Amino acid sequence: SHQFLIDELKIPKEKLWVTVYGGDESLEYDQESHDVWLKMGIPEHKIVGIGAPTDPEKRRRKGRGDNFWAAGATGPCGPSSELFIWLGDGEPAEGQNPETDEDNFIEVWNNVFMAYEQIEGGELKPLSQKNVDTGMGLERLTMIIQGKTTVFETDFYDNIIAEIEKLSGKKYPPYAEDTDENNPITRSFRVIADHVRCSIHLIADGVSASNEGRGYVLRRLLRRAVRFGKNLIPSTGSGNNLFLEKIAEVYISEFSEFYPEIGERKKVIIDALQIEESNFLRTLEKGEKKLQEIIIDIKSKNQSDFSGISAFILSDTFGFPKDLTREIVEEKGFVIDEEKFNAEFDAELKKQRERSRASGSFEMKGQNNTVFENLPATKFVGNTGENLQNIDCTVLAFVENEDKSFTIVLDTTPFYAESGGQVGDRGVIGDIKIVDTKKIKGVNGDVFVHYGMVENNNNSSLQVGEILQVSVNQDLRDKTTRHHSAAHLLQSALTFVLGDGIAQAGSLVDENRTRFDFSYPKALKAKEILAVEAKIFEYVNAAHAVTITEMSIDEAKKAGAVALFSEKYGNTVRTVRMGEPSFELCGGTHVQNTAEIGGIKILTEASCSSGIRRIEMVVGDVAQKYFLNKCSVVASVAKTLKSSEVQIEERVAKLIQEKKNMENELSVIAKKLLAFEALEFYDRKIEINGKIVICEPVPTHDLKHVAGMARALSDKAVDSVVLFTEDGGIVIATQKGGVNAREIFEKIKEIAGGNGGGSPFFLQGKGVNLERFPEIRGIVEGSV
Repeated sequence: SHQFLIDELKIPKEKLWVTVYGGDESLEYDQESHDVWLKMGIPEHKIVGIGAPTDPEKRRRKGRGDNFWAAGATGPCGPSSELFIWLGDGEPAEGQNPETDEDNFIEVWNNVFMAYEQIEGGELKPLSQKNVDTGMGLERLTMIIQGKTTVFETDFYDNIIAEIEKLSGKKYPPYAEDTDENNPITRSFRVIADHVRCSIHLIADGVSASNEGRGYVLRRLLRRAVRFGKNLIPSTGSGNNLFLEKIAEVYISEFSEFYPEIGERKKVIIDALQIEESNFLRTLEKGEKKLQEIIIDIKSKNQSDFSGISAFILSDTFGFPKDLTREIVEEKGFVIDEEKFNAEFDAELKKQRERSRASGSFEMKGQNNTVFENLPATKFVGNTGENLQNIDCTVLAFVENEDKSFTIVLDTTPFYAESGGQVGDRGVIGDIKIVDTKKIKGVNGDVFVHYGMVENNNNSSLQVGEILQVSVNQDLRDKTTRHHSAAHLLQSALTFVLGDGIAQAGSLVDENRTRFDFSYPKALKAKEILAVEAKIFEYVNAAHAVTITEMSIDEAKKAGAVALFSEKYGNTVRTVRMGEPSFELCGGTHVQNTAEIGGIKILTEASCSSGIRRIEMVVGDVAQKYFLNKCSVVASVAKTLKSSEVQIEERVAKLIQEKKNMENELSVIAKKLLAFEALEFYDRKIEINGKIVICEPVPTHDLKHVAGMARALSDKAVDSVVLFTEDGGIVIATQKGGVNAREIFEKIKEIAGGNGGGSPFFLQGKGVNLERFPEIRGIVEGSV
């Protein structure tokens, strides 16, 4: 790292500072790294030891500190030595160093010495195989080499910034000699440029905007960019004037040469940006109004603390991510009590949402799979065509769980472990019924873990080293295999019908269905679904042989194999080819010929998240049962309609038209009856000061019927109509320019109660106490 920075990039040596791990209660100061840096010519005062934070809160958040890297709460870890560049002029003042001055020192390289494994509780255990993990910041180095003060002035961002200038009609502040990052225009430019760029790569990697996980990170980035864009770009949101896609077009055009995936998935990216921007713009204005109401309310109470409860309302109703709300309210001068804010927000979230999700997979109570991590990798012998019955396997380890269930690891297994959207196999191991099979990453490779129960609460004893007969449930495996192979054909058919822009976003295949998620901006039309089904039938009936081959990842990509952007693949991959229609990377089980799939039927097509559609499909004998049931229903309907099956559609259409005709006739009759009934009440009118008034109870509980009467009487030029139902319903109709219906109702409420609403000329309500009717009549007559 030192050689590359100084000799290759020609960064002045006097600008270079380094940090080493300063130690903690269990690790000493990293004197070895310190001494190496001295030998390489780094002055003593430019080697800074940074140890674990002494403040308890910082220690809780940062662990052993910035100069100790860990993969997580457990796993490989070690001290690090970081390289910093001094950005200031001359020499730093005394006491100025990378630990005390984050503004003028920028980290460009990190060397992590992976020497330990951190186990639960924070204890460190030396690794048998130590290594160095190193990396640098490309954009930060570019900034330094190009002599810029921030990454946003480098040529990485030139064209994006220029496009935002064009859209906004504003100049990026650095060109106006104003580089202050707190300047609202500067900040808006940078937020939009950075967030759009990040979002493009997230979407290209298969991430879809959603309310959880990586999808929520994407949604937060986009919504923050939209909010800043709306303030910076005047026309944003008017008509179809969306701006994210325009910036994305510029970036993709410039960088797809270096990142081919963003060019290949351009349509998916643009569609996703359009959907997220237009969706958020619909609620942003309302959300900002609600936020302003909350702020006014807080100020009226002489408070300055914005609560997490209010933030939750904005999140749940208007889609404001919590950190966006925090940012807005802090801009307006409010204080955020972070701990209280988060606690209140999380409490409201817990009340509003039921977090448990029934995934349909088997869950063992008290299981701890970490005990299996050091076992040998499991040998899988359960591919299609191999024997899955009565196989002798050796028990390597097991755990009897709290609920008397078992978690078992074998040396060899025919059970497929849940992976790639395909559920795990079920079957038997000895006398234990296996209900699920999963895979964990072990030290020596993948370990297959079988979860099972002894039937009828019988006792079962297992011993390590014991050889047991193992059998997979063949019927369930075959059904699942057909649904998995059908998922491949479904993707190919969707691409054929809808175009290359679609990409798989997830799947779940079991013995009952194929569930397939894919990126597409709108609902499929009925004729498109039929076309997809027809194409799959074509592939099935063509009886393509299914061939499975292992090859290098580069060979697979060169050969045109379809890969999931969200998956990470090793150097050697397994490819599945189904004739010309389908060629994908896949580790699942498959039929040997597409004809084995049998019948297919798409049951549903719907949205499952923004820009993502979901298809559920059945195949084989499951589809056969579906078709037989449909035929039975059709026959039953035909019998009821006294029609042949082929004439059902015509017969139903005729019945619907007859029903419409009857409804129209009834509507005409109802209007005539209403007019006749209204005429009876018209005869009860009184005249006061030249104004016609009717105030009467109607012998019905039907408020809708009474409202129709009131309109009919108002059409007869009655100035004030006040009618009541027997149960206290009220309708008031007045003429425009006359008495205000709301004012009459408010006076009635004072003596007889009730609630309701409407315009100054027509109002409906309920809950009026009709025992006070004489007084109510007096109020109505007095109003004119």
